[in-house]
Amino acid sequence: MKEQPPFSPRDAHTDLLARTIALQGNRTRAEKLANLSAANDPTCLRLLSHFGNLSQFVKASESAADARLYRSTFAVDPYPETGFEWAFDFFLRDMPSRPTPHHWRLAILFYLNLEMVSPTQYRIRRLLELLLLPVSQGISIPRSTFHLILNHIATSSLERRDVEAEAIDYRTFQKNVHLRLVLMNHFLQVMKSDFGYDCRHDEEVYLALFKACSQPYPSLQDLIRDIDLPLPVHHPEVRKLRIAYYLDQNLPLSPEFFMLEVVGFALMGKWESFLKRWRWTVECGIGKDADMWAIFWACLARGRHEYHIRTALKDHYNEMLDEGEYLVFNENIGIALAKCLEVVDPEEREFKGPRFAVRSMLKSKSEESEDVDTSSSVEEETQPLQEGNEPSNSPEQEPLRSKIVEPSGA
Repeated sequence: MKEQPPFSPRDAHTDLLARTIALQGNRTRAEKLANLSAANDPTCLRLLSHFGNLSQFVKASESAADARLYRSTFAVDPYPETGFEWAFDFFLRDMPSRPTPHHWRLAILFYLNLEMVSPTQYRIRRLLELLLLPVSQGISIPRSTFHLILNHIATSSLERRDVEAEAIDYRTFQKNVHLRLVLMNHFLQVMKSDFGYDCRHDEEVYLALFKACSQPYPSLQDLIRDIDLPLPVHHPEVRKLRIAYYLDQNLPLSPEFFMLEVVGFALMGKWESFLKRWRWTVECGIGKDADMWAIFWACLARGRHEYHIRTALKDHYNEMLDEGEYLVFNENIGIALAKCLEVVDPEEREFKGPRFAVRSMLKSKSEESEDVDTSSSVEEETQPLQEGNEPSNSPEQEPLRSKIVEPSGA
């Protein structure tokens, strides 16, 4: 900043650096940077410092003997009050006199973070009142902010979701689904009446509603990591079918919603519907990437239904090979496909083609690791050499692509 004129527009690097420093949670330092106009929006530096301060406080409270008692010590310099109930008030004091939609978006995001720490002190319904403040100033909240709120209610709000209790008791699950949908409906009404957003053709709204009717989904990493364990069992929920129906009437099906449906069928043990929905993409000519195929084989492997795995190997293995050159096979597909073959053919008498492909995928990954280790050792050995002698670089391992040459007689 010394080489730049005072109060001049900051370049992207300086602006990002100032925001990063502010996020560390030191409001005094953020105040100093704001006074120096270190960022193009100095007010954001003060607001971002509240996020960092909250993160540090939550991390410190994890080691406290009494977390609730520890919250009474929450403070932000230079304000004299203490207590976690003042956290959002501290944030609003740093809001500018003429806030922009971005400032209000930060305020809503900060409130959601507070709700995740203490849902009793910061109830999600109070956001309906907060949304009226920018409306009174003639400011329109972006549609993406409502998407953020809806997804938070659907997946992250501790006030409306108890993962362990819902997994054990179906009635608790139904009750919480109802509470989530009722609350989301209030926000959808505000979204439509006060801000003029149409929800019928908004895919993110359908995705959030579908997630609200579901238990948490395992990620691809979770599916592969626990490949030897059975799939968790999810409760059925008829309202998901209604949401899928209305989305199909108003919007084209997206890959994300398609995967939510497919994995949902697997988690509920509806394997006929799982395979039928997957075949639907072939009829519509929709391509699938490596992650989608990895999830497909991982769900089948952990479902451990021999009949359906055999059906999938017969009907969809060649389809996977014909996806095109853009599909790069990876270790996840190899691990999941290997587990499927272990379930249906433990003695290795059948499926020579898929088995050869699995060996190629896993071998490719192991060779990449060996190349990295060899390259590191070569660099270490050549460091003492005189300057000017460059170490030779080993050729990079070519990724294994969709066409796999099968052994003769397979």
